Amino acid sequence: SRCVINPNNYTNSKILLIGTGGIGCELLYCLARTGFKTIEAIDKDTIEISNLNRQFLFRVTDVGKSKVEIIEVLNIFLSPEARSHVNRMCLQSNVPLVDCGTGGYLGQVMVFIKNKTECYSCTPQPIPTTYPVCTIRNTPSKLIHCVVWAKNLYSELFAETEGEDNSEEIENEDTNIMSINKWFLKNNKNVDNLMKKIFIDDIENLLRMSNLWVDRKPPDTLPQELIKSKFTVPLNKKEMASTLSEDHVPDVKDCVQRFKNCLNELMIFNKNIPVPFDKDNNICICFVGAAANIRAHLFGISK
Repeated sequence: SRCVINPNNYTNSKILLIGTGGIGCELLYCLARTGFKTIEAIDKDTIEISNLNRQFLFRVTDVGKSKVEIIEVLNIFLSPEARSHVNRMCLQSNVPLVDCGTGGYLGQVMVFIKNKTECYSCTPQPIPTTYPVCTIRNTPSKLIHCVVWAKNLYSELFAETEGEDNSEEIENEDTNIMSINKWFLKNNKNVDNLMKKIFIDDIENLLRMSNLWVDRKPPDTLPQELIKSKFTVPLNKKEMASTLSEDHVPDVKDCVQRFKNCLNELMIFNKNIPVPFDKDNNICICFVGAAANIRAHLFGISK
């Protein structure tokens, strides 16, 4: 069987576009230029610096804003669960579904038509090994999201040489866009200032995006008194190694102590050379575990 498009009336067809990322921006542009008159786009993402090299509908001045504010679309987030939901809705409504995606250097397009092809949920979907940037940075819902965020924080702080260019980084002093590494250097490597930025200021910025919290509980910020607290007894190696242990999950106060201790230790090692993440290094694991547990606590994620 085949689908025949009547060139005289196809532009009057209604299209629902879910996701305005790299593929979505290009597709939205092409559909509009082709002449489709009714296109409703759905996305629950906010614009990140790393989006700008491939999502050409957005500019540096748009960073941090909801995509719906820029391209005037309805707001929702696409994920494997959302794909399954859309699949069910299309089956119930007898509407063809075109699913597009990328993985590394590979891309795929799949068409699902009721009673003519398999549906999206007919075959087992692979367990994802990577996660959307917007989920990691803005709306984590699982502990693994917080761990990925913490490992990324570690890499930005310690795995790069000071002043090293990042091909996906766009620095703009006027819009406060710079890497966390350069921000940390600019603030004289002050640990309390760093904690305030990532556990208070950045979260307060997220809270201003009210559309993100319509259907989910908004995060909390870390109390200032915890950040300013002084810890006189350093952690030993055993205590550091227990940060990500399933047998012992430290409370948020312990995690703040671990974060500060490890950060100070890593700054000593990182004085002259980068310190790549090493899973066998207790200090690296302690830093990531402490940062991930603090973030999970603030976002109300169960251990």
